[in-house]
Amino acid sequence: MSDTASTFEREKWEADVRLRERELAVKEREVTLKADYQARSRLSDPLVLAICGATIAGVFNAVIAWQNSRLQRQLEADKASAEQVIESSRAEAARILEVIKTGNPDDAAENLTFLVDTGLIANPAIKQSLEGYLRNRERGTGASLPIVANPGPGALEDMPPSLRYVCDAGGRDQMSFAKDIRSSLLGGGGVVARDISLGERGFAVFVFSDGKRSFRALVTMSEESATVVILVVRRGHSQEIPPDPAKVASDSSTASEGPGALFAGHQAALESVTPILTSALSRISRSCQQVQPG
Repeated sequence: MSDTASTFEREKWEADVRLRERELAVKEREVTLKADYQARSRLSDPLVLAICGATIAGVFNAVIAWQNSRLQRQLEADKASAEQVIESSRAEAARILEVIKTGNPDDAAENLTFLVDTGLIANPAIKQSLEGYLRNRERGTGASLPIVANPGPGALEDMPPSLRYVCDAGGRDQMSFAKDIRSSLLGGGGVVARDISLGERGFAVFVFSDGKRSFRALVTMSEESATVVILVVRRGHSQEIPPDPAKVASDSSTASEGPGALFAGHQAALESVTPILTSALSRISRSCQQVQPG
């Protein structure tokens, strides 16, 4: 009887152990599943996703900003380099034009050789072109420009009766300003003019006529101002433009230009052309004032 009771108790204990083991296993399984669920729920949580998205977007924006900044710096460096090349080419072109103002092709070629040999021409294309030109040039031929002397203040002294104006050149050189005067005179009607040339004293010169008398216009520069001098061409001079017979008939200065009448005749001619010239100058210059010779 005691053995049966002992066996029953043992089986009951073993069954209770197995039950507890199963309960423990179930609880462990529940804990594992709950941990997996919580881990998955963190990844799918809207707040987590928003933070992750913002972080990724911030990284991409930082990369893009860095790339744009690098490209901008590269662009500015390339632009500065291109501007430096352009300025260097302009300086070299001006240097070349200056050294060939000799009036003699051989002297100009010698000056160009000096520029090439001393490295003052750094642009490879310009240097190669100059070397080819100097190599193939025959003596006595080639490019050269006339020597241009700056007239200076004293060049206007000892002139016969004249009209003089001081005008704002607006940044133009004497040849450009003279061309504009000529064009303005022609545009006003009733005036004919010959081409512009460079006078031996450095003036830009052209001859024009109002149909009665011929006049010589001289233009010289001083800083930003242009001085315009108008002289009367003597009758029969090689530069005279043939007058219009119809207009000459009414010209008070058509009398014989003997020693006594020359000055008065020129003064009368200058007075007759003053309105035409003043109007022409006012069309091409912001400020143009007539001044007394001397």
